[in-house]
Amino acid sequence: GAATTSGTIIIGGTGQTGLISIGDTGSSIVTEISIGGGNGVKTAINIGDGTRANGINIGGTLSTLTIGATTTSFTKEVNHILNVVTSTTADTGGGNLTISAATGVGTGNGGALALNGGAAGATGAGGAVTITGGAQTLTGASGAVTILSGTPTNGASGAMRFESVAGVGGNNGSGNVDIKTGAAIGTGTAGILAITAGNASSTANADADAGQLVLT
Repeated sequence: GAATTSGTIIIGGTGQTGLISIGDTGSSIVTEISIGGGNGVKTAINIGDGTRANGINIGGTLSTLTIGATTTSFTKEVNHILNVVTSTTADTGGGNLTISAATGVGTGNGGALALNGGAAGATGAGGAVTITGGAQTLTGASGAVTILSGTPTNGASGAMRFESVAGVGGNNGSGNVDIKTGAAIGTGTAGILAITAGNASSTANADADAGQLVLT
């Protein structure tokens, strides 16, 4: 349709119940559909109950965004950040960010969750994976980091493994593994490092049932 430089364009009226289609639904190919495109200064594109003043905003604070695609990809060769916006209200904590795989049903397994660094190029190094607790400011402690196997309902807990894999090819070593606590400052106490095997069951032979600690 014709362009307009002022006023409002409404697609669909009050009480709209039928389908609203943007673009050709026939056999011809639509090369591009742009919303707020071009190089001018834009304010906001709000979809659903989004109400922010800048950027593209989908939904409000109580909304759910469902993505049906099996793969979600970001633009190549550019760094990307996934984060919750920093709180600006006095004495208000930051919002949590949870990434979870789906729960299985019946005899189905739960979905796996993988955090992978990028594979190296022909002569480069593989991408690192870093898990860091939140920084401390003036008071309190920095954020803790907890890695646990799943809690069973009635069964054994899952195994855990921390390993630097073996080198491949001729004359290549494996990576180091460092487990340590931080140094103390002033009158502070340095952190304790504890490696503990599991306790024996109260109903079984303690010597046969207690977890073993093996240092090789």
